[in-house]
Amino acid sequence: MIQFFFENIKPVMAMVFLTTIIGFVFLNPKKTNHKLVLLIVTISSLNEITTLLLLFTNQQNYIGRLYSISFPLFCLGWLAILYKNQIKKKETILASLLFLCFVIINFIWLQGTKSFNYYTAVVGSFIYIGLVAYESFIQLKNENIPFVLSNTYLLLLSPLLLFFGYGQMFGFMSREITQTIILSNYNLFELVTNFVNVSYYAMILIYIFLEKKHIRNE
Repeated sequence: MIQFFFENIKPVMAMVFLTTIIGFVFLNPKKTNHKLVLLIVTISSLNEITTLLLLFTNQQNYIGRLYSISFPLFCLGWLAILYKNQIKKKETILASLLFLCFVIINFIWLQGTKSFNYYTAVVGSFIYIGLVAYESFIQLKNENIPFVLSNTYLLLLSPLLLFFGYGQMFGFMSREITQTIILSNYNLFELVTNFVNVSYYAMILIYIFLEKKHIRNE
């Protein structure tokens, strides 16, 4: 079983586990932002571990259902971080509640539990992108340049490319498109997934190390 895990760990999975370990080593769980980041990377790590377990037990059909649950939790985690650090909080509360209602309706009645809920991924992704864009506009309008240059803003920007990539890709709702071979033996889904995840976890690691320096200087 252990050998199977090591043989099937992909680079993105390795980055997930590495980021989680580094996060727990350097971040302070008593700080809200740090606590939420640790929660998000833990969800991602548990998702990857569960995926490996499903592959090991030949239950690949459940992977779509797994991601239908984990992706909304991932989105809500980032919405919580945005809520903690933004000026306009009412919009994020309303958007989060509407998103949660949509997740439940989509999971039970629309796309169901048999496959990955593409609608949920698209809606969640563009809700976060829209809210971050709106918050950025408010901060710039108020000439709050220190916030835009802060490590907190870097944290808020970290998942943007990931959400945009997944939102665009899942918006096609076509397996033929996502499985199209683009480069060598890599299809569109694999290329987008690798690129956006590497960018995402790289930014999270930069945030963690900058926070480490800040904690050391306190």
